[in-house]
Amino acid sequence: MNEDFLAFVWQHQYFDHSALNTLSGHKITVLRPGYRNTNAGPDFFEARIEIGGMLWIGNVELHVRTSGWNQHGHSSDKNYDSVILHVVWENDLPMEDHPNTRIPVMELRHRVDPGMTDRYLAILETMQDIPCGRQFPGVPPLVKSSMTDRVLVERLQNKSVVISDMLARNNGDWDETAWQLLARYFGAKVNADAFQSLAERIPLKILLRHRDDFLQLEALLLGTAGLIPSATASGYVSDLKREYTFLSKKYGLEKKRLDAIEWKMFRLRPAGFPAVRIAQLASLVSRNGNLFSLLTSFETTSQFVTSLRCIQSAYWHTHYHFGRPARTLVPPMGIEAVYTLVINAAAPLLAAYSFKTDNRSYLDRAVRLLEEIPAENNRITRKWKQLGLEMSSAASSQGATEWYHRYCILKRCLSCAVGNVLLKKKAP
Repeated sequence: MNEDFLAFVWQHQYFDHSALNTLSGHKITVLRPGYRNTNAGPDFFEARIEIGGMLWIGNVELHVRTSGWNQHGHSSDKNYDSVILHVVWENDLPMEDHPNTRIPVMELRHRVDPGMTDRYLAILETMQDIPCGRQFPGVPPLVKSSMTDRVLVERLQNKSVVISDMLARNNGDWDETAWQLLARYFGAKVNADAFQSLAERIPLKILLRHRDDFLQLEALLLGTAGLIPSATASGYVSDLKREYTFLSKKYGLEKKRLDAIEWKMFRLRPAGFPAVRIAQLASLVSRNGNLFSLLTSFETTSQFVTSLRCIQSAYWHTHYHFGRPARTLVPPMGIEAVYTLVINAAAPLLAAYSFKTDNRSYLDRAVRLLEEIPAENNRITRKWKQLGLEMSSAASSQGATEWYHRYCILKRCLSCAVGNVLLKKKAP
């Protein structure tokens, strides 16, 4: 038994209320159990409870055993002076030894359905990463879909916190924040940090001054990335070196250059090599300019996806890196890479803007983006599909991912809509 389960029982009042009394025999009528507090202090705030015919309004504290009051040091903590009822699973002290005789105590052990307790303990003891896996197919579809919708919004909220920190570092500049986040996901998992570092070293406002000169855009990005060869060269590479030398001095970028060893190529497909991706990133800036405005003004998802699908310049159609030409033509940015940008950068940015401005329409826009692109296919989504969870779009797969990481792995079944249904469900 633990306090999480006890809080679940109290919050939803899943216990027998007949002849409900304190340990000292006073009748209890719960009018409102209160609001769950997940921070320091009593477990439930603003409860309304009649005790011995008198109405009390205050807080409720929960413990597995009565002795928990002293063990947790509540007797000397003024935060607990407003407690009107001490709810315990099991009373383990004689009345004369109770820590605070002023506060009534109520015991729940014999009032909760044993089947519910057994089901909860079974969940805690399971070795499955999705604890309810065996029972999941029998859960009503509406419960599953509503939980998927809920955790999708939670995922966007959690990502918004990270974006808010980035926004603060950028002094509230949404354009720079959008640039840095989009750049990060151009690098996929392997080079995400390096791409973000590159974007932080060369502000978007500098790049936009050279939007109409593609060679200069590439020179600024490839040069700051530390990828332009130092050896004598001719043609395109020579032109890049010349432009970078001039522009890096103009903008004071010489000391901001990344070391080439920061770029990883191990286990990367050639189309994902850093130089190719950076050339495509230059194309993104050249084609779209103000990236945050692009996010907030697109009319259709297909239009937005097309605007993100970047085609690199001629040299990078025949090269994966500087030097020897490739044996086959280098493809433009694939649609899966674009979907990755939508899922990890575009939708979270819109959600963050929605929460920051208290404008629901941008959150709806973010969800719509995810609803109109395909679901991801990975280890986690395949687990859910095997259990019968519908995976119709990236909205579903992102919700399922959050569900898995924030609830299932942590066994937060008491906070899950499916877990609630299964715990209440009596065996046939």
